[in-house]
Parts: sequence; C-alpha cells; structure tokens
Amino acid sequence: MRHRRRTWIVALRLVAFLVAVAIVSACVARQPGGDTVVVRLTGDAIEYSGMLSDVSVAKVSALLMNDSGIRWLQIDSDGGDVELGLALGELVRNYRLNVRVVGNGCHSSCANYVFPAGDIKLIGAGALVSWHGSAIQHDWGAQANADPAFASLVDDLRTRQHAYFEGLGLDERITIVGQDLGCDCAWALSVADMARFGLDDVEASPQYPADALATRSDVRVQWLSLPDDVFDRIRPARTEP
Repeated sequence: MRHRRRTWIVALRLVAFLVAVAIVSACVARQPGGDTVVVRLTGDAIEYSGMLSDVSVAKVSALLMNDSGIRWLQIDSDGGDVELGLALGELVRNYRLNVRVVGNGCHSSCANYVFPAGDIKLIGAGALVSWHGSAIQHDWGAQANADPAFASLVDDLRTRQHAYFEGLGLDERITIVGQDLGCDCAWALSVADMARFGLDDVEASPQYPADALATRSDVRVQWLSLPDDVFDRIRPARTEP
C-alpha cells in the first residue's frame, strides 16, 4: 500500500511537469494488469483509450486545467471503478464537454457516468454504449447484508450515484433496467429508449444499435428493446434525498 501511495504521488508530479512544459503528445499509462491507457490532446479533443484509472483521470484533469479550448472527450473504454467513473463524469460535466464514443465503445462505468455527462453525446460508427449494472443493483445489497464494511461502502456509493444522476436530470434505473427485466447480459438501448430515462442530446445513426451489433462476432452486448410498460415492470425510482 505504501508503494502504491508513493507511485500515485510520483505520477501526479509527472503529470504536472508534462503539462507545465506543454507536451501534448500521448500520455501512456501501464496498468497493473498490463493494459495500456492512452490519454492525449488532439486539437480541441482529449482522446481517452483504455480502462478508467486514477492516473489517467488525473491526466484528463490536468489537460483541462491547462487548456480552455477543449470541447470534446473522445473515449473508447470498457469502464472501471465506480468512483473513477464518477470522477471522470464530473470533469466532463464541470467543463461542459461533449462526449464522442468511438472504437469498441463506452461500457460499464463509462456508460453509467461519463457518457451521460456530455452536453452532446455522439456515438460513432460501429461503437456501442452498454450498461450491465451499478451501485443500485440487487446483488450488491445481498453482499452488503453479509458484510458490514461492504454495506457502508455500498451505502456511500449509492448516495453519491443518486446525487450524481439527480444533478444530470437522469433516471439512474437506466443502469439496472436490463437486470430488472431479466436480461442476463450487457445491454444497449436505442436513442429513443435512452431518452425515456432522461438521457437526451444523443446523436447516433438511425439504425443504432442494430448496425453496430451487426458488425460484431461477439454477443457480449445485446440490444434491449424496452416494453411500453417498462417503468411498471422495474423497481420504483428512488425519491429520498
């Protein structure tokens, strides 16, 4: 733990140095599992490729503080930790960025927190936005009942998530609708179905997500076409503060 804390401090100092000397070439971070995350500034866009990580989110923050002309976050990410998703989403919201989803797409915590924070949300050709759960999913509650420490963490994350979605004017049940409808899958929604949860200003092809799914050989993501009575069939919306 001490080594990780030292590594975090050194990384932040390195980011500050890079920004100070105006280096705008790609910033590459190697994650513990061997994955590479790339964060770089190209024109008026920050390009983010890879899993969410504390170092990479800090790089995004440093770039935004150093350049007032950034308008877009272009992202290709399978997601990551809930708190990191919230942190990157808050940067997008606070700096009024647009979000452009490219490559494989924006999944998990990226879909939950980063994608909906954009002023304009553009889904590029072949890319997908997919959800598969969040802090309010039922099995987290079951685990929390058996572990008081986990229960405290879950309660904090649920409170933060609820406040975040409330600030966006978005129904957080978009992150669990597939589970509540019995879909054992990661799911993509049409632009019209996203709007039913308050996820507006999404730009995609008229055939999305069918066209994006048709180009893929894997079945990790399914198109979830929502029934008319979806809000009667899933859990009630949380109303308490």
